[in-house]
Amino acid sequence: MKDQQRHWTVLVIGIAAVAIAACVAYRYLAEHRVRQITLQDGTVVALYGRSVITPAPGFPRPRTVRVDGEALFTVASAHEPMMVTSRLLRLTVGVPSRFLVMADATQSGEQVQVIRGALTAEKNYISPYKEPDHLREGEMSMVNISIDLMEKEHFTAGELPRWVSAASN
Repeated sequence: MKDQQRHWTVLVIGIAAVAIAACVAYRYLAEHRVRQITLQDGTVVALYGRSVITPAPGFPRPRTVRVDGEALFTVASAHEPMMVTSRLLRLTVGVPSRFLVMADATQSGEQVQVIRGALTAEKNYISPYKEPDHLREGEMSMVNISIDLMEKEHFTAGELPRWVSAASN
């Protein structure tokens, strides 16, 4: 009888361990997956993890989307400017471009990195310092609301997150 009881205990523990491992794997995959979508205007967006974009009502007119999280945009058409907003950034894209937005609404800082093309980055909140950054390939803009700072920097392709190169293939 004790052997049978021990057998069932081991079996239940084994099933519980497999269930826990499956939950951990599912959560990891959900947080590290890359989903690619194509918007009505032909813009391709790769979203990392739980990131979301929300097109404006009536998209593609106005040609505006809101992003929360990490998103790689490939804007192929420039027939009219595209506006990408987040909690802290307002980006205006007027030429075919590829850029990475890292804009988690729970963080005090956000950034945009221009991989190809050009765009204008502005603060999307009230600030006495409203000077926009005009960015080209290899340039990035970082904004931090807690110290009301917006700074333009250079970056190299090697500094991009690993998932960006995977999304490019």
